[in-house]
Amino acid sequence: MRFQLAMILGFALVVSPPAGAQAEPRRAATLEDIYLLRDIGGDVDPFLEISPDQTQAAFFVREILPEADDYAYRLALTDIASGHTRIIADAGRFVFRTDGGYRSGLGVDRIARFSPDGAALYYTAERHGQLNIRRVDLRTGDDAQVTDAEGDIRGLWFSGNVLMFETATPREQARAQLLEDERRGFRVDENFRAAYGLARVTDEAAGARTWIYDPSSGLTRAADDSAPSAPAYIRPLDSTSTVAEPALALFAPGNERCMDPACAGALDAAWLMSGDHAEEVLFLRREGHGRALHALYMWSPASGAVRLMRRAEERLFACAPGRAALICFQESALTPRRLVSIDLVSGALTPLFDPNPGSRTIAAPRIERLDFTDAEGNESYAHLVYPLRYRRGRFYPAVVVQYHSRGFLRGGVGNETPILPLSAHGYFVISVERPEFRLRAARLTAAEVQRETELDGSERRAKREALNAFIARAVDRGADPARIGITGLSDGAETVYAMLMDEPNTFGAAVVGSPPTDPASWALQASAYRDRSLARIGLTSPWVEGSPWTQWWRDNSASLNAERLSTPILFNWGESEAVRGFPLLARLHENGTPYEAYIYPGAYHLKYRPQQLLAAQQRTMDWFDRWLQPD
Repeated sequence: MRFQLAMILGFALVVSPPAGAQAEPRRAATLEDIYLLRDIGGDVDPFLEISPDQTQAAFFVREILPEADDYAYRLALTDIASGHTRIIADAGRFVFRTDGGYRSGLGVDRIARFSPDGAALYYTAERHGQLNIRRVDLRTGDDAQVTDAEGDIRGLWFSGNVLMFETATPREQARAQLLEDERRGFRVDENFRAAYGLARVTDEAAGARTWIYDPSSGLTRAADDSAPSAPAYIRPLDSTSTVAEPALALFAPGNERCMDPACAGALDAAWLMSGDHAEEVLFLRREGHGRALHALYMWSPASGAVRLMRRAEERLFACAPGRAALICFQESALTPRRLVSIDLVSGALTPLFDPNPGSRTIAAPRIERLDFTDAEGNESYAHLVYPLRYRRGRFYPAVVVQYHSRGFLRGGVGNETPILPLSAHGYFVISVERPEFRLRAARLTAAEVQRETELDGSERRAKREALNAFIARAVDRGADPARIGITGLSDGAETVYAMLMDEPNTFGAAVVGSPPTDPASWALQASAYRDRSLARIGLTSPWVEGSPWTQWWRDNSASLNAERLSTPILFNWGESEAVRGFPLLARLHENGTPYEAYIYPGAYHLKYRPQQLLAAQQRTMDWFDRWLQPD
């Protein structure tokens, strides 16, 4: 019954836009608007599948179920020529993604594959907490489970006429481990990380296996093959290079290199296109200040010509060629992710499917791009979102949101700071794309870049200079310098703590979603992690005398510098990480610094439960109203 009901609701909600939606008057964005947004494609590796005849696109829609505090995943099919979209299957509810025994809070993205004849779709679906493979017949609509795998499905692909799939560690093995742990306890080994909880999480890759399913016989057998790798049209010029960002080049299938300047730089993806007379290579490149633009080019290896098709400040995901167009997920600053078609001749974009037609009725605030380049040449930018009812000559509070500002301006990394509702509530919002050390990355390994920028303080300094530049320009446009707030999670949280120590008089309020760097975190990590950190960048414990890292711990620990923190702080911490933050809470209490701390049970680095995310967003807005917009 639950799956039948979900299918009915899904069809009504996703396929049928509200009557007259585009004619409705524009309205201010609310928290509920952001909370109820439907997502398409997935979180980790956005997924889009094109049928063998290139006439249909298959993908998944994820929708929030408020009463269940869960998500529903549904398989959608779009006719590329008309854009007509229908829900054809229910892919179940949320299942945690686990990497190496660690959960970040992300869910497993669903996968679907067309059969070689295009008559059916094989897809991953959750039933009773387990991920298996189902098959939906595109002619009859018949839907049935085709595997009963020992472990959850991790990968799915066709090899000729047989279906290959990969399974995680068997569920019975995982359950047996947990039961034995509860009965007898477990040994703390080199991979146990107390920082993320005092119970072990199964390493799903440890028992991974590959299998073959033969659709003609319905039989499954073990296999040794792994997923095929995509053709490497984009490759480093020097295959032996170990630098963080090696120089890339574009190659044809015959290994011919494109020598046009556009065929270098930040190349993201490439596809071989079969034209009327010769093969061409279509490629996607990030360019412009801070690589904020996505540009599509077509290269003809026969003539050497390179043609720009499209360049825009947008994000394109999971693109795949159709008959005469590139089919992509696309989003921009004020447009949530949607399915689009990009003409291969003109570069014109045509929307095919919008999972959030109601967002068209939301009033759009004014947005301005602010660019900044520091003395070293590191580029960053911010989107300055104006108060929805902005009037020149008035002064407004402002909130800094971090640490990426690409695509739809939803809520920063972690989606905990609702940008459009803040604008509607009378705030400037400074949505920041952090500076990256690309010049160093072109000559140093990733480990060398990290070691340099941490020990010489250049990362902390670069982010501080960029934020101060963006704040100053916001003040020039009407932001009140006495009413500036800042938010951040993960790397953004590190920046919040550093800015509150370095700029104690800049911010009137702060909200952080992750605990700070603290000596306690070193002891709570796995010994294998500590050994890897020592080998990789030379990182030592906070207590080693004579190490350059000893002073780094002193300078970067918020609890050891609590006397410099005077800004009222709201802490929204996931349960798995919160223990690392209690030294700071004790110091703030001793010093009389205003703060409130909330812990979200069951949450990891990212808050995955819809109601918890909504609660964090509401508390964020209330905190800024309390300190930046007092009555």
